[in-house]
Amino acid sequence: MNSMKSLRTLLGLAMVASFALGCSGNTVTPVKTSGDVTKGEPAPGKDAVASEKTTEEAPVATSNPGELPGDLKNEAYAYYGLGMTKPLVMEVTSSNQSGIQTGTQESKLVSVEDGKATYEIERTGNLGDLLGGMTVTLERDGIYVKSSTIAKVGKRDLELPNNLAPGSTWESSTTVDQPGKQLNVVNSFKVVGVQPLKTKVGNYQALLITSSGSGTVNGQNVKMQTKSWYVKDRGAVKAVLSTTNGSGQTSSVTVEESK
Repeated sequence: MNSMKSLRTLLGLAMVASFALGCSGNTVTPVKTSGDVTKGEPAPGKDAVASEKTTEEAPVATSNPGELPGDLKNEAYAYYGLGMTKPLVMEVTSSNQSGIQTGTQESKLVSVEDGKATYEIERTGNLGDLLGGMTVTLERDGIYVKSSTIAKVGKRDLELPNNLAPGSTWESSTTVDQPGKQLNVVNSFKVVGVQPLKTKVGNYQALLITSSGSGTVNGQNVKMQTKSWYVKDRGAVKAVLSTTNGSGQTSSVTVEESK
């Protein structure tokens, strides 16, 4: 089974590693994120205090995790690609760095209990160096981050809502606080709708989700825009981040499936 971390954290990390902080592709920075649905359904509750741990032992997938209830096979499940049976090969490119970073991504069902399903997201190669691994829970109203090997997360950190009708919106924030590495960005996401998309792997009808946001990086103002294309029963196959700093300089990061 396979999935790709959503734009909220994935591109936030990519921006830190490839643009905002000028780090190498093999450097990762602990990130604290939070997300709330602001249209289409009530905002889920969240704990204002994030876990003090930046790493957590990942659960081990079992050979018989249990039957996935039908009401969990919702839009979030489909567009996040949790039903994929083989890894996706991904590549990361940046306008500020030469070369291509590559790796694979795969999600594995760990357990099903109390009306929730837990998945372990595994990443390898440069993709694993950049984004690490994570554990998510699939629930009736969406997907939530439970833990990350490189990030601090809240107890109700929304990853992808189940309401993905065109026009649906939600907000998220990304915060990094380390010596010489500070990032505070707030993004507003919007579901645009299904449209044609071509990648190196093939042609799709993909759900486009965009976002716009602003904040500070190392004390300097920054604006950012994102586009992410999700393919039902496959996951996010392409994501593009464009940033503009206070001096008007622009940069972009692209994460895309590859053969």
